Order: sequence, then structure tokens, then C-alpha cells
Amino acid sequence: FIKDTPLFQQLERRLSLRGIDLVEWAPVAEPNPPPLTTLNPDGSRPVVYAVLSPDSSTAAPRPGDLSGAQRASRLGEAIASVASSGRSLLVSLNPSVLPTYGERDPITAPLQRWGLYAETGRPLLREQITQRGRVIEEDRTIVPTPKGHPISDAVVGLPVRLPWPIPVFEKIGEDGTRLKATTLLELPRAEDTWGESQWLRLWQTPRDQRALLPDAPAPDPARDAVTPEGERGVLDAWPVAVAAERFEVGLPAQRLVVVGSNAWFSDPVTQSQIDAGGRMVAAYPGNLEFFEAAVSWLAGQESLIAQSAIARAAPLVRPLDGETLRNLRLGVIAGLPLSVLLIGLLYRLIRG
Repeated sequence: FIKDTPLFQQLERRLSLRGIDLVEWAPVAEPNPPPLTTLNPDGSRPVVYAVLSPDSSTAAPRPGDLSGAQRASRLGEAIASVASSGRSLLVSLNPSVLPTYGERDPITAPLQRWGLYAETGRPLLREQITQRGRVIEEDRTIVPTPKGHPISDAVVGLPVRLPWPIPVFEKIGEDGTRLKATTLLELPRAEDTWGESQWLRLWQTPRDQRALLPDAPAPDPARDAVTPEGERGVLDAWPVAVAAERFEVGLPAQRLVVVGSNAWFSDPVTQSQIDAGGRMVAAYPGNLEFFEAAVSWLAGQESLIAQSAIARAAPLVRPLDGETLRNLRLGVIAGLPLSVLLIGLLYRLIRG
């Protein structure tokens, strides 16, 4: 699929420039991973497994073929096998219909090994009121801020686009193994953002026709997640990408990066461009930078993590932090009237 479908050509090119070989393993067709004796005969090169999730809502195309849910089950078994062997994983998530029916999402089940779980049954949507009326936004752009982690620090200030983001939370309760999790990307908690349970019709509607849906999804506190509340309580933001480590006595740390989005490193996303002062530059330069940084961290090669020169092809305005934004709002709301009042008082004093 990777070789025959022109969806990841830029990713493969970028990885090859870093000396990283891309090998495809389709667990649906072959339960065992491909041999790496040619590329890694002595086993000295680190191996990282990157997971691309299937669409669980699809039916079997032909009699005898597997449905999307069955494909997800096969892939979940492969992920569990890789996780139990102590390998490093980069897992990208799709919305899943299985939690909607009260079933477990097999793709997310192995995340419990690192004390994490994902709400794949309730992807995050956002509503906006425009001149055309109410619009539902299913893709989100994040400009990362420093989180004290090599991956997030490598993409600070670089826009990252996540189609159909999914929240990822920490679980309560451990089996005695020491675990460490760090949020890499997050969406701010806001009234216009929620985890939608009735997302399937929007998902199956072509993108150019979604604005025409008569009954677009709307937040329902009875069945939807209107606040980022995990097992550890209500959070200030929705975590959508998390790095985790699992420590066992006598073994090296087992690492995981889980991103609550699936197609975020495909060419249609990473190669989107915008006009910046007459120059066409990448609209989301952070996506491939994030992927490369995640692979290097998972391989235990943090020293190789650094922003590439092309990531800064156009100057970017960094987002304002909460305190600065609050001060600016206060200045506009209260500062201007107070300034007029002070000028009036000074004028009165001067004129006597």
C-alpha cells in the first residue's frame, strides 16, 4: 500500500535523507513482521513501528474480504504483539465505531501498557458561526508550545494539522511498573469544542458536502464529552498527542508516542501550501518535523532531534500565551476608557 499509493512519498523522501528506511508490514495479509536481514543484518539499527489505523466503519468490499472492524482487530493483535516484545511504537488513531456499540477498540487496547487510553468513539469537533451559518470543523491546527520534551520542543511555533483529533488520557492504577507520560500536543478547552459520539454520518459524507448536512452534530452533555475529563479529573486542555515511557527493572525504557489523528503525515496534509508574501510555503511544516522527531526519540536518538532548515521557510508569528492575551484584552476593554478619562482630568487641571 505504501509503495503503490502516492500518499506518503514526501514522508519516505524525508526519512531517507535522515538514513531511515521505510518498510511496510500489512498484518491483515501477513501476521509476522517482514524480515530485516538485508537492511539490518547484525540488528544494530533501531527499529520503530509506526501504526496507520484502518477505517473501522467500512464494510467488506467483496464476499470473503475483511470489514473495517475485522481489519482493526487484526492490526490490534499485531500492535499488542509488538508492545509485549518491548518495541517502540508510534500509534496514529482513527475514530472508531466499535466503542459506539459498547465494544473495545482493539487499536487502543495496547495503550494500557503505558497507562493511557483514547476516546476513539468521540472525536473532537468544533463549531464556528460564519457568514454561511453554523460550520462544523473536524480538522484542527495546533501551534505547539514548549512542554519540556524533545519532540514538542522540536516543533515549537510550527503549525501542526490534525485531521479528526482524538483525545488521549492517562489511566488511574498501575501494575507496579513505573510509567511516565508527557502531553505533546493539546487543544484548548473551549465551549465550541467537544467530543462527539454521533460522528459517523459526518465522517461518511464527502468533505465538500458536509456543510450541507441538515442536522450537523451538536454538543449533547448526555452522551458527548463537553469537557476534557479523564480518569484523573477535568483538565485545562484536550491532550491529542502523548509521549509515554514504561520502566521495568533490568530493561531499557519502552517508549510510545500516540497521536490522536490518522492521516496527519500523509502528503495531502503535509504538502498543503499557503501564499506568504508572494512565496508558496508549507502550511503545516510541523507535521513532518513532528514525525521525524518522534521516530528519533522512539529510537533513543534524542541528539538527532532538531528542526530542519525548510521548516522555517517563512517567518511565523508565535501564538500568544494566556497571560499575554488576557493583558491585551484588559488593555483594550479597560485601558482605552481609562486613558480618555485621564486625558480629561489632565485637561481639566491644566485649564483650571
